[in-house]
Amino acid sequence: VTSSKRFKNWKEHQAFLKERDSVMKKGGKMNLPSLPEYEKFQADYLKDFYTLAFSHPSVSSITFWNLTDKNAWRGHAGGLLFEDLSRKKAFVELKKLIKNEWSTKIDSKIDLKKEYDFNGFFGKYEGKIIIDQKEYEYFFPRSAVKPFQLIPLLYEAQNQNILLTSEEIAIFSSSHSGQEIHTELIKTIAKKYDLDLERLVCGKQRPFHEPTADKLLQNNKEYTKLHHNCSGKHLAMLLFSKILNEDNKIYHTFKSKTQSIVKEFFQFIFTDNDIGFGTDGCGLPAIHLRTDSFLKAVNKIKTTEYSNNWSDMFNSYHTNPLLIGGENRTDTNIILNSSKTVLAKSGAEGVLFVTNNDESYLFKCIDGSKRGVDLAATKYLNEIGMVNEKPFQYLSNLYSLNTQNTKAVTITVS
Repeated sequence: VTSSKRFKNWKEHQAFLKERDSVMKKGGKMNLPSLPEYEKFQADYLKDFYTLAFSHPSVSSITFWNLTDKNAWRGHAGGLLFEDLSRKKAFVELKKLIKNEWSTKIDSKIDLKKEYDFNGFFGKYEGKIIIDQKEYEYFFPRSAVKPFQLIPLLYEAQNQNILLTSEEIAIFSSSHSGQEIHTELIKTIAKKYDLDLERLVCGKQRPFHEPTADKLLQNNKEYTKLHHNCSGKHLAMLLFSKILNEDNKIYHTFKSKTQSIVKEFFQFIFTDNDIGFGTDGCGLPAIHLRTDSFLKAVNKIKTTEYSNNWSDMFNSYHTNPLLIGGENRTDTNIILNSSKTVLAKSGAEGVLFVTNNDESYLFKCIDGSKRGVDLAATKYLNEIGMVNEKPFQYLSNLYSLNTQNTKAVTITVS
């Protein structure tokens, strides 16, 4: 819906488009101006339409074609902003709906040890935790926590004189792409330690590595649990439960000694007894903690009885970058193109953790965008000299392959 003039009929509109095309071919511009008498109509129409769409449970998103009136489709003033980027009435109305009427704001005291229930609009929520007038940021590290999550296994294996190889440590703490180097290594490890792969709780998953996924389909083969990006971690927990002589059917729950030990380690290394826990997409517990607690853990672990285990973990990442993620995965590319020895680990919902064992960096995209966090992280790490330009350049090229719109106007992606 636009705020520009209306045409009497289809022929009149086609005549305008023909004239506009002729002007544009000569390098000129011909856009319809926004008219005050139609700006309120546009605002009211969008308000009603968005309200209708928002009220229906089947609607998950709305694509708005033009943000501004500048070079809008077919020259109509269909944007939410004027050509000079100032706000139109439609912008003000939508902002009022989305940010005020349809946003749930809560300001109350809560007990961090208990679940907090409230009534609110459906969607993702952001929150601030203020303790003793100090504000803390909390997040779910997701798979970025794996380098720490596997330390209790390394520690217990060391105590029982079980020597884990660098490759085993790497695949255990990976979020791999399901390539053959990953799945075959998992099979080898399972056979070595007599582990039943059918016990893996993670489900079947299409490999992240597209050529591998395509090859499986072409050969009429199914995706398996081994292709799941967290199958290495689940295999590690199976091994941990075997070392602890407990029932491997419950290795993924807090009923198990396996997860109880991991939980206690998290509370120790992150210096927080009030860490929250959810369930990750792969079926294992997912922690929720303060960002500063997470970042301080590297310096802390180097001064504890787990220091040798951390060194083994850190070195396994540097030695086996292709096992950690896989071909052209961001964490793998950061390790391969770093100026110093680094550990890099991605997590779902836009998380990336990078450390050189002296300085640690945590990147989190609030809306969960993997694209956003990978581009921002690789750009920043290149600017501070930690990695070369290759990781960012690869992503920049990947995400800007479609550089034209329907009018063949080149769009620059910076």
